[in-house]
Amino acid sequence: ENRTGDGWLSTGIFLFVLGVYLLSSPGRIDIVDGQIRFDVTQSWISTGLPELRHPALRGYGLAGRDGKLFGFYNAGPSVAGAALIWLGRTGADEVGEMQRFLFSLTSSYFGAGTIVVLYFWLRRLGCNGSRSLAYSLIAAFATYLWPLSATTFDQAQQAFLLTSALYLGWQAGVRDSLAFSAWAGVAFGCLLNYQEYFILLWPAVFMVTLRGEQLA
Repeated sequence: ENRTGDGWLSTGIFLFVLGVYLLSSPGRIDIVDGQIRFDVTQSWISTGLPELRHPALRGYGLAGRDGKLFGFYNAGPSVAGAALIWLGRTGADEVGEMQRFLFSLTSSYFGAGTIVVLYFWLRRLGCNGSRSLAYSLIAAFATYLWPLSATTFDQAQQAFLLTSALYLGWQAGVRDSLAFSAWAGVAFGCLLNYQEYFILLWPAVFMVTLRGEQLA
């Protein structure tokens, strides 16, 4: 098993898949849901409060006790794009278009990251490098992951966290590692900050941590 080769190849996979996802993205916030999450993140960075401030979004908010409006989405999608919005604020961007542009690309990074996790998992399962690469590229470009990674929908972000939780849980069982188990829990906990119903998948994350003799 060539860990160094896998590292370089996984970097290439990430950059290639990310490049395709970014180039196929419209480069704009294409759904109202994305604008809501963007406004929450921008407010969080600017004022320290995850509130809705754009007048056009008043009908989509939930009023707090102090009269401020808050989005009905969980924190996950807003936190995921915070770094890109912060990066957009470093230049001259008075109307916020650079921030919107960078935020719209958030899912592309998570989608490409999902493929890297999948590649490593296939390699650890014993697939050779070429077959792992082929399966990973099929997952990248012949599934819904591609169109979803090129929008402001957050399903690609969810896919990354769920795949990571399962992979880390599996590694925890194989290595008998408490650290991997803890990281699997962190990834799954982050996933729950997108949608609470993902708790229904917790048994699957638990099961992958078990070794063969524990299932017998």
